[in-house]
Amino acid sequence: MRTITDFLKFSNELYLNKYFGESLLVLHGISFGVKIGNQLKLKWSDFITEKGKVKNFIVVDNRTIPLNNKCKVLTIKVYKLLQDKINLNDFIYTNKKGIILSTSNLSKDLKRLAQKLFGIEYNDLTASSLEKSWALSIIEHNGYDKSIFIYLKDYLGKKTMAELIEFVGVKPKEKNIICFDLIDYK
Repeated sequence: MRTITDFLKFSNELYLNKYFGESLLVLHGISFGVKIGNQLKLKWSDFITEKGKVKNFIVVDNRTIPLNNKCKVLTIKVYKLLQDKINLNDFIYTNKKGIILSTSNLSKDLKRLAQKLFGIEYNDLTASSLEKSWALSIIEHNGYDKSIFIYLKDYLGKKTMAELIEFVGVKPKEKNIICFDLIDYK
């Protein structure tokens, strides 16, 4: 489970099986690109206004992050399902029993849920997989350009480019090549 598409499917299956906190965790994780420990600190009030409307952005690590439409739709849908059981000051990522998700068993719990829902063992599914998947989608979208690696190194808080490359598992293009024979490919 490595791509955004895989994680969207996982989030949807979690939602359909009423693992609402885990579903939001996965969807938000592949949308925000923040460390899981910081994501787990988010509360309903970070996403929902006093009037019960979903916000257009959240603030994590002093960064303003816009909420994409999928995040808005699923967040408000889950909030409306749970609003009689929760308040805005509650943590958003809880399991079915209402226990707050934590980093201590998160990888094991996500693997267990993936096995239960898909019947497949995802050994590479870890708590940092969401952040990594987000970063890979940004890299792919930008054609593995070296400038995006420099940006992501800072955004993700990696000390060196080597540390970022090890984290995401891909390298930037060294240089773009100018082609003079494009007409031959038409």
